[in-house]
Amino acid sequence: RKFGSKGNGSGRFNYPGGLAFDANNHLYVVDSYNHSVQKFNISGEYLLRFRKSGSGVREMNCPVGITVHNNRVFVTDQFNHRISVFQCGGEYSHTIGQSGQLNRPCDVAVNDNNQVLVANCGGNYISIFTLD
Repeated sequence: RKFGSKGNGSGRFNYPGGLAFDANNHLYVVDSYNHSVQKFNISGEYLLRFRKSGSGVREMNCPVGITVHNNRVFVTDQFNHRISVFQCGGEYSHTIGQSGQLNRPCDVAVNDNNQVLVANCGGNYISIFTLD
């Protein structure tokens, strides 16, 4: 069984990447070339999309990696060199990483000590941030 197809509408993908589940078994799919994250229920039914392409505060440029921790969605915003953080309902929360701290982040994880670990594909190193 499968769901989705190529395109840019709801439930369609253009280079799907990272996958993550929240505590309610909702699936989040990074849609890299559509510069968005799509949310689905466990049956694969489309629920919503976090989307705005660009380099502004609430915008993404080629997201790749994703994780969900404590009802927050952490997305690697590869070409904006930062982590964009959203609530599970798609509301923008904040950004992790300032200019020069991240270099093409490609994956993200959060541990039980509230540390955010980021794989930097452009710089070949791991960054560690502490959540407030």
